[in-house]
Amino acid sequence: MQHIRIKYNKGEELKFIGHLDLMRVFERGVRRAGIPIAYSQGFNPKMRISYGTPLPLGITSEAEYADFEINGWIKPDELKTKLNSSLPEGLKVIEAILIGPKEDSLMAKTEAVEYVVDLPAGTNNIKERIKEALDKKELKIKRKRKDSIKEIDIRPMIGSLEFDGNAIRMVVQSNSKGAVKPEEVLSILGVEEAKIKRTKQFPLDQK
Repeated sequence: MQHIRIKYNKGEELKFIGHLDLMRVFERGVRRAGIPIAYSQGFNPKMRISYGTPLPLGITSEAEYADFEINGWIKPDELKTKLNSSLPEGLKVIEAILIGPKEDSLMAKTEAVEYVVDLPAGTNNIKERIKEALDKKELKIKRKRKDSIKEIDIRPMIGSLEFDGNAIRMVVQSNSKGAVKPEEVLSILGVEEAKIKRTKQFPLDQK
């Protein structure tokens, strides 16, 4: 038995594909590529593939992860090549490495994520808006929870927020203690309809 972790891109072509549909796309790719994937036991066996933090709809990424349990042996680079030949446009494996069988799950390893937001033309005073937001002790937003609306302070969950060229670069918490969506930070800054990309997941992308 072998365990391989892949890092992959999710591009514009598939940014409106939800997490469950993405899982099905990978499963079809695995079958077409003839990868010797392991299956769970029981009445309805499932491919033993585990995924990282789901990517929100409408967001692209260059830092997504999935762990494959292999029934047998395959070189990581061979898995990468075979899988890329079977995946649709918009999905591309950029790295594949061997990991130990007792490696922490991707969800458990993720503490924070980085997003880069390309700003629409005519967006002004972003530096000032960022400074004003970061100077505040609280940044409260409203989240809908079933039949109620809850007010949450997201300021402690913003690790960094800066203006970078014509883009906003942000690092926000994303773990079992709480998570922040990039759109929630943008709403504080008064930015709408921006192009968002996930660029890193920490500590997975720490070098």
